[in-house]
Amino acid sequence: MKRKVFFGLLVLLIFILALKSKQIYRMLPYDARIVLKENFNWSIDYMKYSVFYLNYKDFPETALINLDFDKIRLLHVTNALAGGRKAVGYIDIYNDKIIIVSGYGKFSYINKKDITQKSKQVEIRTNLKNIIKDDLFFLKKSPSLFEDISPDDLLIHEDHLYMSYSKKIGKGCYNTSIIKAKLNLTNLIFKDFFTYPDCVHLNRSNRGSFNSQKNGGRMSIIEYDNKKKLLLTTGTFGNKSSAQDDNSYLGKVLLIDLNGYNSSIYAKGLRNQQGLVVVKGNIITSSHGPVGGDELNNIKLNQNYGWPIASYGTSYGNKVLYKKNHDQNGFVEPIYSFVPAIGVSQLINVKKNFNILWNNNILLTSLKGESIFRLTMDKNYTRIISKERIIVNERIRDIVYDNDTKSFYLLLEDSGSLGVLSNKKDD
Repeated sequence: MKRKVFFGLLVLLIFILALKSKQIYRMLPYDARIVLKENFNWSIDYMKYSVFYLNYKDFPETALINLDFDKIRLLHVTNALAGGRKAVGYIDIYNDKIIIVSGYGKFSYINKKDITQKSKQVEIRTNLKNIIKDDLFFLKKSPSLFEDISPDDLLIHEDHLYMSYSKKIGKGCYNTSIIKAKLNLTNLIFKDFFTYPDCVHLNRSNRGSFNSQKNGGRMSIIEYDNKKKLLLTTGTFGNKSSAQDDNSYLGKVLLIDLNGYNSSIYAKGLRNQQGLVVVKGNIITSSHGPVGGDELNNIKLNQNYGWPIASYGTSYGNKVLYKKNHDQNGFVEPIYSFVPAIGVSQLINVKKNFNILWNNNILLTSLKGESIFRLTMDKNYTRIISKERIIVNERIRDIVYDNDTKSFYLLLEDSGSLGVLSNKKDD
């Protein structure tokens, strides 16, 4: 009897350990994976990154305030746990509506008052197939991780909608470009807004030479020389040397006139910036490192941030070490470097009307880390004073804030949901 119990427990233990392996986990049905993630905190990277999950039970409680958190499943998105490789999409706010673009270019909106009713998500027609002549863009699932051709960001400014994306330039080469449309919730008519001639060739025989996920694409509006201009982050698509090339727009922060005609390099030496916020005149970006070394940078005009010469991460494959001390090698030190990497995504400044205890904090969302990082910084935004990790237990692709509802909206990749984060209501 004792032997049967022993072997039974042993089999159970082996089964549990097997489930925690990456391969077995991915083979489970989607609903089963959601249950394991939400109830037992199991994820693809559980074994390697389990230290991240020690305080999961506290969410949505935080160090200073308590939060309410709801998830609303979205239509027209391909969630990660169901096998989708593409980014789930991007969001922005327009009057009383949340605008959504999926990873394969499907536009829709939800009225904020109907936020709990999935059936109220309304599709918006577009002319994207007349503008984007690339079958890879419209695929729900990419052929490989290296061919994730999709939208990179969504920005609404003065009744116009801007979408950055990986654009096919000529035969088989790509850069990060922008299209623009007058806001019309029935039919969006896009036109080319901004592109540039240099690009990186898609090379299927040597995948290490091209990676569409290293393409940046975040946008923001900034006041510059008493004029409003558009900032665009670009990645290198895996072509490392382009980040230091003054004749290339790859691996840069770009400054673009709102007519789309005039542009310039604002800063260089950046790998793959997936977060961008302008706060009190400071341009803050979050950038993916190689293996480790995700960075927060305060971007200054004509400065060099070191990639691919300096990084606090290591290279893929051969584990070559980069130069660590940026300033000793003529580059700007990052505000902060995450080692191990957390898979940084969007940045947002917290406004006073959300909660005074979070006033002027910066929120950094993450993919691999499946968390929001609340950061307090010095007055010059050059140093982190404190950071709090708020574990959501899903990859977070995008975040926006709505002044009217005093809520943050998060685009969650694992479940393909819209997360709603607000101050906890009094019982």
